[in-house]
Amino acid sequence: MKGLAKYFNEKYPEFSPDEHIAKIVKVCQTHYFRSITKLAQKGVPKGSPNQLYELTCADICDILRGLPGHLTMESLHAALSIVRAETIPPDAPKPLVNWLKHKNSNPWVLKCLCFPLSSMRSVDWVATSFTTNIAESAHALSQRHGKHLTLVGAIESGEKLDRQHFQLARIVQNTGLGATYGNRSTTGRARKSLVRQRSRAEATKNAKKHQKTEKILLEAKNLMDAGVSKEVVEEFLASKSKP
Repeated sequence: MKGLAKYFNEKYPEFSPDEHIAKIVKVCQTHYFRSITKLAQKGVPKGSPNQLYELTCADICDILRGLPGHLTMESLHAALSIVRAETIPPDAPKPLVNWLKHKNSNPWVLKCLCFPLSSMRSVDWVATSFTTNIAESAHALSQRHGKHLTLVGAIESGEKLDRQHFQLARIVQNTGLGATYGNRSTTGRARKSLVRQRSRAEATKNAKKHQKTEKILLEAKNLMDAGVSKEVVEEFLASKSKP
């Protein structure tokens, strides 16, 4: 990430490295939630009360899990202030202190995780994925023709892999025979997409937290799919972001 930031800063010096990253990168929320789960398991004692806020460290981890759901700078700063207050006492949990120290030394993490801190446009924040599932699903294929390749070798192997996929797509289109079992046609993929959307909607419905945020983002996504202009979508998000 630092290498990417350095490159853009050299190419466009009017913005700092962190500002460049905050404009184009989003942190995978799935991996972030996993890191909080690990934080709760490795030395942050459950049931240890916070004298100032009368919260347990499990509550603090819940606050950390809720950071991506904040839409306003005020609510986000309020949550972070509670977490920072946990690290002030001399007997503060060391894993929590190390976690916060890491985020302070790498400010791009929270900027790419929390909407109020991001420099990305609202419509782009809503339209892009909140996880790296798609990229990870393609990761195995990216190593089919070797690992630790040179830059030229990686480009050539990627070209070879793309050519194989295009050839397979033409065969499927011309013959109607799929490379795998199941309905891989446009209607089949649309049906699976519909099932995934329904499952996601059900999971969101059952979630006790972040429900309001997910609803707002979903509404914005539906507006974009319906062809509503970006300006209108940005106004909609701005109105929902007001405290």
